[in-house]
Amino acid sequence: MNKMNKVCFVIKGKTFLKPIIPLIAFSNNLELIPVVFFYKERAGKAYDSLSTSDIDSIISKLSKANVLRKCEFYWVDNEKDIIDFMKLNNLNNIVCQDAQHHYKKLCAENKIKVFSIGVFFDTLHYANDLRLKSTSYENEHRPDVIYFPNEKFLNEFKTIYSKYQCEYRCLGSPLYDHSIFIDYKLPAHERQEASICFLTTLQYLVPEALQQELEDFVEYCIKNEINVYVKGKKKTPWVFKNKNLINDIIYIEEEKGFPYTSLELILKTDLHIASFSTSAIESSYFGKPSINLDTIDKNKLTYAVHSIKHDYNFEDVFNSDICKTISENIKDTYHALISTSKKPEEVLTYDSNNSLRILKDIKTFL
Repeated sequence: MNKMNKVCFVIKGKTFLKPIIPLIAFSNNLELIPVVFFYKERAGKAYDSLSTSDIDSIISKLSKANVLRKCEFYWVDNEKDIIDFMKLNNLNNIVCQDAQHHYKKLCAENKIKVFSIGVFFDTLHYANDLRLKSTSYENEHRPDVIYFPNEKFLNEFKTIYSKYQCEYRCLGSPLYDHSIFIDYKLPAHERQEASICFLTTLQYLVPEALQQELEDFVEYCIKNEINVYVKGKKKTPWVFKNKNLINDIIYIEEEKGFPYTSLELILKTDLHIASFSTSAIESSYFGKPSINLDTIDKNKLTYAVHSIKHDYNFEDVFNSDICKTISENIKDTYHALISTSKKPEEVLTYDSNNSLRILKDIKTFL
């Protein structure tokens, strides 16, 4: 039997599980042993901190799926702990989410190869923010390789970071591989119950008239026995004027992490509603329809939403055959889209997925 190489991974908080856990899950398939560092606390964002029960739940799910047999897990306080551990144990490679932003000390270590997983718009936001703040961003420490979900995101990144020299790969997103662990096989027309999902946004970004129309549409769904799932956020909850609606919708606030909740809702419902979110890209990848709620005046938008809507070139994502950006007529748009579908970009399996492609590439550096 071939000797199994060790590959390090770092997860700073719950939101960092999305791109990293699928890579960990499929490591053993390529004779790789994952050495995983979990942060004990997410500094400044306690709500995103991981607990031992979170990790136990994930390990249990991976064990039941029979995909992860050998692994090592360690709790750390910071990057220094990771670097010290790696040096002590002669480990010289690590996989991170957006390393050029979150793990600059690791990027500065010459003897450690850093493989960075780009996460859709987040990667572009970090790049754009640094470019606006510094004219010498090309001198920043950088990872050895950045992996992008597709050519479109890579090209946008290059447009923003025109002076940034790095190795790039477009091998797909590990986030999509969560779908392998979600049972969603029945198409909408074969399911007995109709359903929609609303992934909430900052409420003030949506015009009041459109907020009211959304609420009217939720009431319409309830009256017509269409199940309504609402994925809320603890910090910024969406408030319906009709307080009784909370009794008739299925409200979900907690994020499971693996498989991650928003993707599970997208896949298990007939259509989802959001506003200038990565979810439009995710649903399109799987051939699922979505409604994109338009926003208020551009001068009042958050940096992230303004960038997605006005700075990056993603108009074709938010206005396509299966995604429509609207400022009115939610119900009519729903009925027009609900019978619309397309083939998924790829059928992901345990033997063929984005994580395996990325891991195979990483293995060439070991």
